[in-house]
Amino acid sequence: MLAAVMVISAMMIALGLGKLFNWDIGLTAGMLAGSMTSTPVLVGAGDTLRQTYPGSARLTQAQSNLSLGYALTYLIGLVSLIFGARYLPKLQHQDLSTSARERGLDPDSKRKVYLPVIRTYRVGPELVAWTDGKKSA
Repeated sequence: MLAAVMVISAMMIALGLGKLFNWDIGLTAGMLAGSMTSTPVLVGAGDTLRQTYPGSARLTQAQSNLSLGYALTYLIGLVSLIFGARYLPKLQHQDLSTSARERGLDPDSKRKVYLPVIRTYRVGPELVAWTDGKKSA
C-alpha cells in the first residue's frame, strides 16, 4: 500500500511540475525516473515514447530530454534515499538498536530465527563397491 501511495504521489508531482513549467513529456518522465532512482521507469518511458512518436524528429528530442531529466535527478534521488534512511528513524523517534534487540537481530541476543539443519554425508569407495556401481531408480 505504501509503495502504491509513493508511486502515485511521485507521478502526480512530476506531471504537475511538468505542466506548471511546460516541460516536454520526455523531460518529465526522465525526472520522475531519476528522482525515484528507477531504471525500469526510464526504460518504460523510452518504450512508450518510441511507440507514441515512431520515427519522428519529436521522438529524438523527447528521448534526449528523457536522458537529461534522468541524469539531472538521479543523484538527488539517491542522496535523498540515503538521508531518508539515515535520519527518518530519528525524526520518528525510533531507536533502531532497541528495535533490533526486540527482534533478536543484535549480536548479543540469542537468535530467534532457527536456521535449517543441513547434514552432508560422504560416500566412500566401499559403499560404491557394495552397491556394485548400480544406480538406484
